Amino acid sequence: MYTIETIVDKLKQLKPELVKKYPVTGIGVFGSYARGEATGDSDIDIAVDIDGPMGLNFVAMADEIEALFGIKTDVIPKRSVKPEYLPYIEKDIICV
Repeated sequence: MYTIETIVDKLKQLKPELVKKYPVTGIGVFGSYARGEATGDSDIDIAVDIDGPMGLNFVAMADEIEALFGIKTDVIPKRSVKPEYLPYIEKDIICV
């Protein structure tokens, strides 16, 4: 199991590469890891800010992020979150 500090550090290291390859403008961790409630069964929830079309490149980016951690990782584009759910993400999010 990872600590939130390790997750943030790994994402900070990966972020320049993601920004170079994809139209990513921001990245953050939310959910159980951000709240300090993660268990051994927890996945890592990551929200990305995207400025432009990605198409299937989004899947490639999500796979790249998941490979970094080697555990189930849910990567979501922040712009696709329904407005009624966005406050729950923004309450927890730790930006990288």
